[in-house]
Amino acid sequence: VVELLNSAHSYTRLGAVHALVALADEYLTDQALQAEEKHTEGQRIIDVLCAYIRSPFPLVSEYRRLAGSAHTDPQAHLKMQQIRDELSPEARVRERILAEVSARVSRLGAAGDGPASGPWSWLVFDFSGAVFFYPVRLAGCYWAQPLNFSECSFCEEVDVSGSVFAQDADFSAYEYHSSADFRDIHCRGAAVFSYCDFYGHAVFTGARYD
Repeated sequence: VVELLNSAHSYTRLGAVHALVALADEYLTDQALQAEEKHTEGQRIIDVLCAYIRSPFPLVSEYRRLAGSAHTDPQAHLKMQQIRDELSPEARVRERILAEVSARVSRLGAAGDGPASGPWSWLVFDFSGAVFFYPVRLAGCYWAQPLNFSECSFCEEVDVSGSVFAQDADFSAYEYHSSADFRDIHCRGAAVFSYCDFYGHAVFTGARYD
């Protein structure tokens, strides 16, 4: 299944994502496996999905470059729109990965700040260095393990509002080219926001740091 992520066709790559997500769910609920085996196999698939999010893609570097000047240059903004249209099929693949992650680390149904209700909350996610040329919607999540978003570039809006970070969360060396919503986050470990550049509207109202 993993090799299908290298397909030239976006619909095949999307199908591979759905298959990997289903496989992770199957491993994590397999009663025949020991807890350690469940975690190991589930983590293996998460590593593949995170690596895909971090992987480069044609035109993304140009899109990121334009994002840095689109705030003041109408021509750059227009060119970004043209490239966005070309990137749309791949954006759908990557957005689907984040949507599946969000659904499985969601705090919906959890009492207060925990325990986490999401079956993937206890896995490790490393998105470091990724260029997000699509919206990042991870609101209301519970991250039980350290979370790595260091050295990322966000060309579109980011929403992690209402999320709980039970351990360290690294948001350092960020580029935010659109809105960033950190309202009501709860950071129980170290929260690193050093060397971040915010070009859009950033909101931290109600954020808590233990």
